[in-house]
Amino acid sequence: MQEVKFTSLSIDNSVFKSYKYNFEDGFLKYLNQFKISQIEFILPHVIWGEIKSHLIAETVESARKINDLIDNVISKNYFPNLKEQDFKLNRYLSHQTEYIALNRLNEFKKNTGLKLINEKDNLDIEELLKGYFSNKPPFETREKKKYEFPDAIALYALENYAKQNNKFILLVSKDEGWINYCNKSKYLYCERKISDALDLITKQSNVNSDYIISFINNFIINLNKQGNTFIPEDAIQHLLSEYEYDIRLSSPVSRVEPSVLSASASSIHLQDIDLIQVNLIESTFTINVELALEIELEVSFELYDYDFEDNYENYIGTTYQNPTIESNLQLVQTYTFDQYDLVAMKIKHLNDDLYLEEPDLYFNGVEPYY
Repeated sequence: MQEVKFTSLSIDNSVFKSYKYNFEDGFLKYLNQFKISQIEFILPHVIWGEIKSHLIAETVESARKINDLIDNVISKNYFPNLKEQDFKLNRYLSHQTEYIALNRLNEFKKNTGLKLINEKDNLDIEELLKGYFSNKPPFETREKKKYEFPDAIALYALENYAKQNNKFILLVSKDEGWINYCNKSKYLYCERKISDALDLITKQSNVNSDYIISFINNFIINLNKQGNTFIPEDAIQHLLSEYEYDIRLSSPVSRVEPSVLSASASSIHLQDIDLIQVNLIESTFTINVELALEIELEVSFELYDYDFEDNYENYIGTTYQNPTIESNLQLVQTYTFDQYDLVAMKIKHLNDDLYLEEPDLYFNGVEPYY
């Protein structure tokens, strides 16, 4: 199929069944976003009827199993302190199963903005019968023909709806009849999984890229606004303390061997921010920025007079200097997001990695402080 921009999404009952009609959680919950999406969520009445009948039947059967279990517990007196009135759930389910199922369906329809397609307005009976007698998809085997009528009605209705309204519809179904029909259609395209369908819609709308670009722009703006208050001073202090400093020392004291006792930043100032790289992989992205810093250090030294003849170090004293250095801090922040939520993509901060250039220090005229 040539590359098209999908305007509508529709799903086969078999997919709903595979998710156990769990509208309130999992992948079916992602359908709620289409209430405010530019992509319309549609179902033919025949598919909606199948969903309704299956959901009611499975809800009634679940209630029956609960009732049987409760009756078994009561009759065998496993819990003698419990009385029958303690099992209110039993009686509630017995009388309300169909209402519970229909209420869930109505909530699902409202939450997703579902639009039902009327077959009466979108079905060509002559085309349907022609497909039936010529074994065109979804009609495949003679033995199953009568069971394939609901699928055929749904697909023919969706095809005509698409033609009349100049739409391209993305379907989700694992049924080979649906897949074969869509392979020959100009207006319908079929994916086997909801996740794959959502990926397709995401890619065509660039919603993830647009959202992340907006997020990064705000991120840089906030960095500039926060200035010095953003700088992770504790992390920088830790990095400074980890370095093994290569000291180039000029001292009037002969044979003096210096050793850095400690180094810390007394002040840090942000000079500039440079966006280096953004990397997006599926549901994770990283932002790599380079912060140009001016750091005023407080460095303490221990000084020793080294006796070459006796191979002995004689401690002289301690001294301090406060050099100002310029160094670049690379900050790599990692975020994750829900790649299937095309409307309210929630970004979660995972972690930070920091890389500080090791300072190139030169201390001139270091003398011991006695």
